Amino acid sequence: MNCGSNYQMTIHEIFEGKNRRNSMIYGFTLPLCLKCHRILQEDKDFNDIWKKKAQTYFEKEHTRDEFINIFRRNYKD
Repeated sequence: MNCGSNYQMTIHEIFEGKNRRNSMIYGFTLPLCLKCHRILQEDKDFNDIWKKKAQTYFEKEHTRDEFINIFRRNYKD
């Protein structure tokens, strides 16, 4: 994602907390400038959308049960 900012870029892990590492392992990350990262990391709607997208992508190659086993939650229902 590019907002057009000249701020330094950082990586936003889609799944937070104990699942940050799983976000990195499975590539569920977004490049954001520091300014957008500060704003969006607390935006529930933004994060819910990306969690659902990540789960949908994961389920193309794996089962929903596998997703829940790794990320401890189903974000699509």
